Amino acid sequence: MNLFLKRTAAFASLLLLPAGTFAADDPIFSGPQVGEKTTGFKSVEIVGQSAGKEHDVIKDNDGKATALVFVHGLERSMLPLMRVVDNYGDKFKDKMSTEFVFLSESRVDGMQRFARALNSIRLKGRSTLSIDGAEGPGNYGLNKECLLTIIGAKDNRVHANFAGGGVKGGQVIGATDNYGETPAERPIRPEDVATTLLAMLGIDPQQEYQTPTGRPIKLQAEGSFIRELV
Repeated sequence: MNLFLKRTAAFASLLLLPAGTFAADDPIFSGPQVGEKTTGFKSVEIVGQSAGKEHDVIKDNDGKATALVFVHGLERSMLPLMRVVDNYGDKFKDKMSTEFVFLSESRVDGMQRFARALNSIRLKGRSTLSIDGAEGPGNYGLNKECLLTIIGAKDNRVHANFAGGGVKGGQVIGATDNYGETPAERPIRPEDVATTLLAMLGIDPQQEYQTPTGRPIKLQAEGSFIRELV
């Protein structure tokens, strides 16, 4: 496997789904599949000096290795993963691009709402708003039930795309006490969930990166892999 494919394996289509949306055996699809073309589409830059400028992110990247991150809404639970993708893309920015494409029913509302959020979270990759509304580019087949769809592409074709990050859904793991207050069986921490997601995306949870102040920090130092999910 060449270096690009190893890297874009980390950007396979990871879908964050509302609980109970799909049964365990239901296939999950969102966005173009491996081997399909990534056709051009229009979006508008949300923040920065070029805010309001219209782009075709596919044409702009001209076949360069690209992580396309389609965002339906923006929730706090999505931010850790978005930061991982953003930091990874920034680390290899000489070889690839990271494009965050936000989706909203209203262009005016979307520009205002996402601009406020982006001014706070300060992503390094370019952030644009699709002009095609909440469903995004019509021929991309994005699933509105998926909060986040991430696709790795190069030479205007999808090189990596898998639903759910390879994790088995529709399971109940562990149990609480009778009052629902504390774990009584197979306790799982947020750190374990993060470690599992990173590992399934091909990213070493122990990998270190530098904070803006130069401090080395691991992506996830304390978590354990949840083996029931694979």
